[in-house]
Amino acid sequence: MNVQGYVKAGQYQIALDNLKWVTDYFIKCVGNGNEIVAQVGNGAQDHAVWGRPEDVSGSVPVYTLTKDRPGSDVVGAMGAALAAASVAFKGVDRAYSDRLLDAAIKAYKCVRCVAGLTAGGKASCHHACAPAIDCAPLHSNMQARHHMHARQPLRLPF
Repeated sequence: MNVQGYVKAGQYQIALDNLKWVTDYFIKCVGNGNEIVAQVGNGAQDHAVWGRPEDVSGSVPVYTLTKDRPGSDVVGAMGAALAAASVAFKGVDRAYSDRLLDAAIKAYKCVRCVAGLTAGGKASCHHACAPAIDCAPLHSNMQARHHMHARQPLRLPF
């Protein structure tokens, strides 16, 4: 990719920063690759609130994908985005590029375990929590978190 236009416009670092913001989230969603976080929040609920997410109280659903809750469409797209971003960062930040590629490989391997489309484009919600921004690893101690009270903060692996 020729980045000279971005460099001349003073937008190259901004573009990389924006890409990193998204891929950092995807890396956290992939976690160890055994359970993928597909979505945090509910569009109907979220769009009914006019305010900052930080000020919202109440439960926030977390939609995860596993072999029992398929979603290879979501995981495949996430893995492809991570792999493409790995190429973008290869000449800029090799360590981050490698981290992106590692997450992409985990997502690719997980596609086989979550084979099938998400039900109606949505994963199953298995974790009610609040607020979503207060993020300890979701993947560790998953069973205990499954039954946690809705007022306790969600701890995602970010």
